[in-house]
Amino acid sequence: MVQTDPIDNHGPLSASFLVASPALSLNPLTAFKTASVTSVFYGGTVVFTLEFQNDSAANLSDVILQDRLPTGLIYTPGTAMVDGIPREPRVDRATLNWDGFSLPAGNSVTVTLATRVVSDTAGAELINRTFATDTTGARLSNVATATVRQRVEHVFDCTDLIGKVYDDLNQNGYQDEGEPGLPGVRIATVRGELITTDQYGRYHVPCQILPTAIGSNVILKLDTRTLPSGYRLTTENPRVLRVTAGKMARVNFGAAISNVVRLDLDATAFEWNTSTGRQAMIAPLYQALDRLVDDLAGNPAVIRLRYHVGDEFRREAKRNLDIVERHLRKIWPDRSGTQLLIERELNRIGK
Repeated sequence: MVQTDPIDNHGPLSASFLVASPALSLNPLTAFKTASVTSVFYGGTVVFTLEFQNDSAANLSDVILQDRLPTGLIYTPGTAMVDGIPREPRVDRATLNWDGFSLPAGNSVTVTLATRVVSDTAGAELINRTFATDTTGARLSNVATATVRQRVEHVFDCTDLIGKVYDDLNQNGYQDEGEPGLPGVRIATVRGELITTDQYGRYHVPCQILPTAIGSNVILKLDTRTLPSGYRLTTENPRVLRVTAGKMARVNFGAAISNVVRLDLDATAFEWNTSTGRQAMIAPLYQALDRLVDDLAGNPAVIRLRYHVGDEFRREAKRNLDIVERHLRKIWPDRSGTQLLIERELNRIGK
């Protein structure tokens, strides 16, 4: 048996909007269908009007009028009327049936009924279908449809994103007290939306995503070209966050001015270590990196590793850069205590 709504609806119905009209057909009956609204919130009421016109020259009898409700809509008992007279349908799961109609040639019959939205699928289209058959189930009319879109409930369905782009003065990747926001910085969403921070570095993305029941991922990327001159990010970019429907999420980005040191490297700075059986830095490079870290101690910095690729393969060049980066990250915390940012660049010699 179809699920029904025990709530009785009273009061005037809202004006109707034509949602669908029938196509040309050789059927003796033509079906029309309208809905009282084009969009509705969860729990809202939609009133449908069904009209069947006998366009043939024959008088028809034993006609069954059918209305097939989509998932998410339920019939409100006591609201059905046929030509203005209350008449309850016979319920067969999701189909409402009005049996035993006689329709003389050129005549029509009109049915109205109220339904309620019980689905929580925000943004979905609810398509209601109606048609007429005879007692054998043979179709006597076209299938008329009316579509209503379920509207998004911002409080329950959406996830709002808020956040800040801040001047990470100590470059620790977190906003500490006294670290101001950076205005005029642009952030992009995966949907192509562009948001610019206000004078305090704040931004807000309303209803950014409609998460699934188990949550969804949202991605934001900061456009580094819009940072103030000399600033570099101290946090991840892009940022990926797991969000839940109806809950606000916060995503902050940090950026700061840093000392930028460029190291130019090539294959001559590396050698094969026979004792370990691995590629390694030559001793002068070890010593140079140690002196560099000592000189930068206590100051946040950006070290840009620029590798000039010669005859070796690019994968070998990347492996050599990995060796340098691992060593820097190993010795940096012991001597500095501040954050280190490493940028890498491969440059083919002669290009």
